[in-house]
Amino acid sequence: EAAERMRSMFQFVGLTDFWNESVCLFHRQVGTAPRPQEFEAVRVYHGKDRLSDGWYDATKLQGYTDVADGEVYAAAEAIFTRRLAAELTQAGSTVLRSEL
Repeated sequence: EAAERMRSMFQFVGLTDFWNESVCLFHRQVGTAPRPQEFEAVRVYHGKDRLSDGWYDATKLQGYTDVADGEVYAAAEAIFTRRLAAELTQAGSTVLRSEL
């Protein structure tokens, strides 16, 4: 249900793994220009690797995988990829890439 709601109701879907592309896609969709500070690291962990330095310990999950969460992420990834490809096609890849 959450994945379907995202497909039908979300005006914008971005992925933090593709932060710069998400910022550019957002601005292309709303017709504004990104600001340089939007590309800066906003969550700096001061030299800590979130996994290996104990900030986040995934071993506590004991291999558990949330299937529903995976389905929502897969839907978000598909939406993002499709919309990014459409913008690259419509605007010409050099326009969007120059914003990255």
